[in-house]
Amino acid sequence: YFNGSYNDVYDSISLYGHVVVQDGQLSLNNGSISTLQLAAGTTATAISAPTPGAASFVLNGLRLGSLSGDGNLVFQNDARVYVGSSDQPGAFNGVLSGSGLCQFVKTGNSAFTLGGLSPSYSASTLVDNGVLLINGSLSASPVLVERRSGAVSATLGGTGT
Repeated sequence: YFNGSYNDVYDSISLYGHVVVQDGQLSLNNGSISTLQLAAGTTATAISAPTPGAASFVLNGLRLGSLSGDGNLVFQNDARVYVGSSDQPGAFNGVLSGSGLCQFVKTGNSAFTLGGLSPSYSASTLVDNGVLLINGSLSASPVLVERRSGAVSATLGGTGT
C-alpha cells in the first residue's frame, strides 16, 4: 500500500508484489510493477510528460505484470502501458480513456480481459502476445493483433465491441 509522494522522472524503478495506491501521488516513468490494482474512483494517468501534482497516479512506458480493478486508466501525451508480463490471467473492468499516439499493449502468454465500457478511448490497442478478450467496449479504438518476435501467439477475442 502506498501513502505519500514519490516521483521517478529520470530513473527506472521496479516494484514487486501487489501495489495499491490509497492516497498521495505516485509518478513513474518506465520500470515495472507486478500487479497494479485501481480501486473504483481511483485514476491512473499514463502520460509521457507529466505535470507535477496534476494526477494521483502517473505512469508511462510501464510494464505491468497484471492490472485489475474498476478504476480509470487515462492515457495522455503519447504514453504507452504494457500489461501481462506476469504470464498470469487477469482482468480490468475499469475505464480506459485517451486518444492520439497513446497505446495499450497486451504482452505475455496469458489471457487478459478488458471488461469496462470505454467508448471514448480512441488510442490504439495492440495484442503483442497472448490473448486479449474485450468483453466491454473499445468501439473507438483501433485494435491491432501483431505477434512480435519471440511471442508464442497473439489472439483477439471476447463478447464486447
